[in-house]
Amino acid sequence: MATYSGFDFTTVRGVNLKNSAAIRVQSEGFTHTVGVKNAADQDLAWYFPQKSGTFPIAGTFEVNLPAMTAATEYGTNVTITGIRVEDGLVCSIQKMGTTGLSERAYPLIAGVQPGAGGALITFFNPSASATVYSDLTIAYAAVR
Repeated sequence: MATYSGFDFTTVRGVNLKNSAAIRVQSEGFTHTVGVKNAADQDLAWYFPQKSGTFPIAGTFEVNLPAMTAATEYGTNVTITGIRVEDGLVCSIQKMGTTGLSERAYPLIAGVQPGAGGALITFFNPSASATVYSDLTIAYAAVR
């Protein structure tokens, strides 16, 4: 057992939850339940009955960014399954495709606006010269 702030905590290892189970946390002033449902040939599903707290959703998507003239912006809508308007969403350029970085200019992400099932990504070219066409891999993380 581990002791933190005068309380004893049990360390649990190698727990295998089969079929369905619920994890219930009770403390002074709050009670929360996390439900797990799973079958042998199905994806694991986590159900959070309340909107409090955070649970990250992360992944990548690709954007085919056209050439941008100097000091301009470009917006495109992308599909991100499960994203909602109220989610916190952060995006970052993870990888430039085979066209690579232009010797003249490169795009930046200026803003991200989550929506129902996707997001509006706004790119900006801060340079005094144009960018080239780029295949961008964008990494994202969302919390709700």
